[in-house]
Amino acid sequence: MLKFSCPLLCVTVTACYLAAAPAVRLQTPGEAPIPCVTIQEAIDLAEPGDTIELEPGVYHENLVFTRSGEAGAPITLKGAGAVIDGADPVLQQQPQGQWTPIESDDGTLLYWHEMSLEGSGLPGVNTMISRTGESGTHGSDWLIAAYATLQALVDNPRGEGSFRDASGVYVNLADGEDPNRIGLSIGRDLAVIDLAGHSHLQIEGVEVRNGGMYGVRLGGAPYEDVTLSDVTVRNCWVGIDSSGVSDGGTDVLIERCRILNGMPREWQWRGGYIDGIGTYAEAHFDGPYQTTGLHVDNLTDSEIRECLIAGFWDGMAVRRQNVRVHHNTIEHIMDDGIELESPWSANIEFYNNHIRDAWTGISVTSDSPGPIYIYRNIVETTVRQTAMNPDTTNNGFGIKSGNDWAGKAENIKFYHNTFYSNSYNLWEKLNDPAPDAWKGYDFVNNVFFSYSPKMNIYFRGLDAKSSGPDNHWESNLYNIDTPDEPGALTVPPLAEQFVQVAPDGRDLRLRPGTPGKNSASSYPADQGWPDSVAAWSEGRDRGAWEDGMSPDAIGAPADILAP
Repeated sequence: MLKFSCPLLCVTVTACYLAAAPAVRLQTPGEAPIPCVTIQEAIDLAEPGDTIELEPGVYHENLVFTRSGEAGAPITLKGAGAVIDGADPVLQQQPQGQWTPIESDDGTLLYWHEMSLEGSGLPGVNTMISRTGESGTHGSDWLIAAYATLQALVDNPRGEGSFRDASGVYVNLADGEDPNRIGLSIGRDLAVIDLAGHSHLQIEGVEVRNGGMYGVRLGGAPYEDVTLSDVTVRNCWVGIDSSGVSDGGTDVLIERCRILNGMPREWQWRGGYIDGIGTYAEAHFDGPYQTTGLHVDNLTDSEIRECLIAGFWDGMAVRRQNVRVHHNTIEHIMDDGIELESPWSANIEFYNNHIRDAWTGISVTSDSPGPIYIYRNIVETTVRQTAMNPDTTNNGFGIKSGNDWAGKAENIKFYHNTFYSNSYNLWEKLNDPAPDAWKGYDFVNNVFFSYSPKMNIYFRGLDAKSSGPDNHWESNLYNIDTPDEPGALTVPPLAEQFVQVAPDGRDLRLRPGTPGKNSASSYPADQGWPDSVAAWSEGRDRGAWEDGMSPDAIGAPADILAP
């Protein structure tokens, strides 16, 4: 049992903003703007059709919307250059005397600060802390590790870190550094912007930082007609969240958003479920940093497009029906690029996305009833996780499939994708009790490139390599294996057939004259499946790219990707 040699001492500080807040105006159409002292004051005054305009600068607030707009008259929060920071500014800028030193029974010196976080489900992880102003990845401040137990923080297997419970925050910094001498960004409330289930709202052109758990939280009650446009979210456990509402949201648009974490590159899955942090079964709660960029449960008739998500455990989790996810880039991912995992998923399209620098690309463990259309994506799974898989050749999966909490998976169509992996490009969970629990898996016109000496595909479903009624395989292109499927091609030197754009770079378009060019099957078009490519001048190509596609046709636009 962990003990301390001195009692915890509570330090009470009168919170104040350390700099004058920028200007806030509430604009009602046809009327003079109303100046407001805080953004929250403007939100409380806003009526349908009003716009809350923010001047550039940093606002130290946590916002909760208190009413909905109306159809055709939304309430809008707009602020080009405005940063809404949910962290305690005192701990960021004047921390002297805020942290109480305490010593464990083995002599480890920790520091504690009283700071509750209501509704978080703590103790444990689910909150991120960063070093204020210290450069991390993706233009964000440097994150420190989150631990599930106080003992794990003392043991410190992942280096410096934090532990948070209902009463406050503990930190154990590198080389015994004193947090009273440096700035730390620690979220004061559950979300920086909480839409609280309200409808007919628009958030435009703001940057959100340092939520206790969330950057922007949509849920709390069923909602409709919500738009997040040109929003940047930094260093939050979940960037944008709509979980926990059974009926969810309708007519939600998330576009041109950048969801970024300053996650150190050296963090790996190694130690993710061990070293006193948690077991595999407890991973959802006890993993070291099981963050998700975009976690949107229960969306209907909605769209996610042209976003960048970088520096997370999982990139996206998307569930429900009639959702289109396209032209996004998801990178620097320790686990799944996108999770499509639910027994309610239907009429979902995932297309023209680029997943790169990930461990697993697309998880459909499990998904039903479908259809789910996955096409024109480039998926590069090149992250290695050595402790979970000591055999480093068996590492990184383009597609993860199988039977999981949601039961069976069925009616999922993979066509015209390019998969580039360290290991299996299609991997079935090895512990599935029923290897034929999925039906209607179709794989047509994909490129499967694997560095594994074993195989590209590990799949035990019925008719796994046939064109039968259960799972349809046709005209895929491989660099290893020779599958028994109609029209398949195996080209061992496939890497040489990709367009090389730099000595260390790669462009996964096939070179002219490559086997697989202009020879793909018409099966997807014959079935009436959707496709973002309308015409094939010289015949269909295998893989994500077709001749004539623009350079930015796959992934987020160049201006979203720019640093």
